[in-house]
Amino acid sequence: MSIWSLIGIAVILAFISLLIIIWLFYELIYELKDQIEELKQEINAIKLIQILTLKKNKEEKHLSEN
Repeated sequence: MSIWSLIGIAVILAFISLLIIIWLFYELIYELKDQIEELKQEINAIKLIQILTLKKNKEEKHLSEN
């Protein structure tokens, strides 16, 4: 096998490795994107609970004052 054949094989293997790395980063980015969306939904739910709790506490305070 000539040196050029070995260089060609090495280039092909390097290219395939690069494609695999790009694919793994792509998968990682989309997994993180999904997790960020889930966290946003959880934060919104917590905010809603806080608002409802504050409203309830305010109403209870108002009723106890009367």
